[in-house]
Amino acid sequence: MKAKNIFRIFIYLLMGIMLVPLNSCKEEFFELDSPPISEIKTVGDLELLINYPYKNTFLSSNGSGEYVISSMTHFVHLMMSDMVRVINVNSGFSTGQLYNRQTDQLVPQVTNTYANAYNTISACNYIIDFIEKQPFPNASAEQVTKNINRVKGEALFLRAFTYFYLAQLFCPPYDPSGSNDTETLVLRLKFADDLNTAMNNSPVPTSAIYAQIETDFKQAKELLPLEWATGMPEAYKFGRATRHAAMFYLARTLLHKGNYTEALTELESIVNDPLKSRKLSANLVSLFENNNVNGIGDPEVILYGFYGDPLRASLRHQVQFHYFYNKTFSDPSLFRTPWVVSFDNSVLFKCKIMDRLDTDRQLTTEWTRDKRSKLYYSWKGADPSLSLKNPANKEYITGEAFVPYIGKKDAILMGDKYFRVPKYQNIPFVRSAEVYILIAAIKAYQNDGAGAAVSLNLVRKRSWDETLSGPFVPLASATFEDVDCEWIKELAFESDRISFLQMFRKPIGPAERQTAPVEAPYPNFYWRLPLSETDFNSPK
Repeated sequence: MKAKNIFRIFIYLLMGIMLVPLNSCKEEFFELDSPPISEIKTVGDLELLINYPYKNTFLSSNGSGEYVISSMTHFVHLMMSDMVRVINVNSGFSTGQLYNRQTDQLVPQVTNTYANAYNTISACNYIIDFIEKQPFPNASAEQVTKNINRVKGEALFLRAFTYFYLAQLFCPPYDPSGSNDTETLVLRLKFADDLNTAMNNSPVPTSAIYAQIETDFKQAKELLPLEWATGMPEAYKFGRATRHAAMFYLARTLLHKGNYTEALTELESIVNDPLKSRKLSANLVSLFENNNVNGIGDPEVILYGFYGDPLRASLRHQVQFHYFYNKTFSDPSLFRTPWVVSFDNSVLFKCKIMDRLDTDRQLTTEWTRDKRSKLYYSWKGADPSLSLKNPANKEYITGEAFVPYIGKKDAILMGDKYFRVPKYQNIPFVRSAEVYILIAAIKAYQNDGAGAAVSLNLVRKRSWDETLSGPFVPLASATFEDVDCEWIKELAFESDRISFLQMFRKPIGPAERQTAPVEAPYPNFYWRLPLSETDFNSPK
């Protein structure tokens, strides 16, 4: 969202409120009706409130992009997934523990997201509580719809969004056939404006967390607009939650709970909405080369991170850990060796991206003609004799650290979706291509191969280059394996691989790990809470 100096003042003050240790709380602190800046007197002042949870959700409290719950979950799940091959270990970021799925360990890259996430939830609770007190009784009907209800809808969305990703990391995977009674997370639905509320840290069953996520997304869907309209602040044009974003995450929540029928309704309602087109972009690559100060306007993009804000003072990394699995970082004009992971060879072979599993493998003609191939990059192998920073080197990964993992003649494929343009790239978080793939997955899972093919062909046709491959050849029927490979080609290094497999109760393969696949209901496939939380939780 557009940064404003007055927003920053509010952010720092609200952060100060939330980080005050509980043992230093005084009664007068809890008596505040609004944040300790100028009183929220007008409907327009609500923008001062909603800015903080957005910043905390997509940039983190220090604005660096580190330990943001959504992008960290995607990275952690990528490292744990069936589709990656370790090409280097970065001990400073616990990548070995992540890759080896050592969920019984306390990994800082996981636990450090926790406090930041609950700061977001606290800010959302404050906004919801404040609005529910009806502070603007004389507001016009237009103000109520376009701004008061909208801001409440955004707060509900961000609270649900944060709990969704907390559950992905710290709760047992939801089991539609199970009791889901494991208690790990605290469910906070009110701002802690008294000591009793602040000290109530009893965790609740996983079922209660998912039920609240579903409720919040449903309420947000009813309150959020499809897009900016006259009468709303200009800031709402840039990277903010909309009705379709709420519907998408509601559908994902329902899929985790095994409610495929309702999820399908939500997803089809997004792409068939007569009031807001979600057609696929004619130029997929352009969606990842956008650093426009006006954000991403393409209808395919349902939710994005607005990192092209010209008032953004600094940003270490657009989204934490994109540089671990991308071709290069962070200046696109300067080659620099990537750090950690590539595609696993078995995935490349399964999806006909490479022609074999051995070291003589090559990219297939089918893949090189696929327009999506431009968003990935193939290296021939590793050669530490080459300079670490060498823009002329387009063939070999450099550095001694890679030699134990890849040979000089060892073709690998990495992501190339990020750091494609000078700072800073606006990042798509949700695209309608993913909506179509999820629709196809549901139908394939329900043995409707013909129905699955209809949605899948839309995505396949956009990637088909008729100048190289001739007229498009549609699938008459699609299996779940077909859908899975399209997910990999379209959404790898972008969406959440583990979540996708768990939504459809599919095994999480070992890749090169010497272990068995992880089968549903995925026992112990979630991470430990930080000690600071388990030590503080109220006894049951």
